[in-house]
Amino acid sequence: SSVNRLQFGGYDFAAICDYGLLEKLMQAAREHQSAVRVGSLFSSDFFYHPDAGLLELLQKKNVLAIEMEAAGLYGVCAGHGAKGLALCTVSDHLHTGATMSTQDRQTSFSQMIEMALDACVSTASAGAASSH
Repeated sequence: SSVNRLQFGGYDFAAICDYGLLEKLMQAAREHQSAVRVGSLFSSDFFYHPDAGLLELLQKKNVLAIEMEAAGLYGVCAGHGAKGLALCTVSDHLHTGATMSTQDRQTSFSQMIEMALDACVSTASAGAASSH
């Protein structure tokens, strides 16, 4: 994605999540007994990228998924002193061509949402406790 080059004057920005948020999310994932993978994302201006060799390159670099917003989110957070974390659920498998139905997209993300909310509540509680 070119979004961070625009935000950072043409320079590259190592777009990463906030470790504290990641730690809280992993704690919530364990409590939900959910299999969560942590790793690199590739933020692209194209969801279905026109470069046919890109998928192979990303796989060699151990990139877990292609998405369109995480790098920009992390860049905005860095610019405003905020914390950010991208939590993604696979809806389209680019290697196999498998896709989620519209119905599944509307109903199957509840566990991800619950984990994110639990992590946010845990983070807010920890912040309130440390400010006293």
